[in-house]
Amino acid sequence: MEALLNFVSYKLQNKKISGIKKEEILAVVQQEVYNKVEKLNQPLELPYVFPKFNFSLIQEVTQYVVLPLVVCIFFLVLTFRVVEKIHPAVTVVFQSYQPTAQKVELVGDFTGWQPIKLSRKNGFWEIKVKLKPGQYRYLYIIDNVPQLDPAKEILEDMFGNKNSVIYV
Repeated sequence: MEALLNFVSYKLQNKKISGIKKEEILAVVQQEVYNKVEKLNQPLELPYVFPKFNFSLIQEVTQYVVLPLVVCIFFLVLTFRVVEKIHPAVTVVFQSYQPTAQKVELVGDFTGWQPIKLSRKNGFWEIKVKLKPGQYRYLYIIDNVPQLDPAKEILEDMFGNKNSVIYV
């Protein structure tokens, strides 16, 4: 800035300006230069483009939505673990007397309706399955033919299919 003022002062020395003193012109130029430099030193003000983010909204959502949801999930998980300990899985024996059968399988909602093979003992086919307390639907598949368990209750589903039912 000093170099600029020296340059202006040098130019004014060689010129005659009527009615105005060189010192006054130099003072005005100096003031203008200081004003411009002062504006450059101030922080740049950007136009308002994006809305300012409201962090209190995050705090309220966390306080009134997220935190209660986490607490509910925690208590649900805790409740299920307590119920599992109170009502542990029970071993259920599925048994069917089929002395002439070559293959017997069991399907049910507890197997995802995927067949599991039963083992043969003196004409009886059986398998042991661990089940939690509840109601389960199932069928025996004897030599690739689905059959109900005659010793158990039979229920019809909404599609008209009949299944044997066991209550554990």
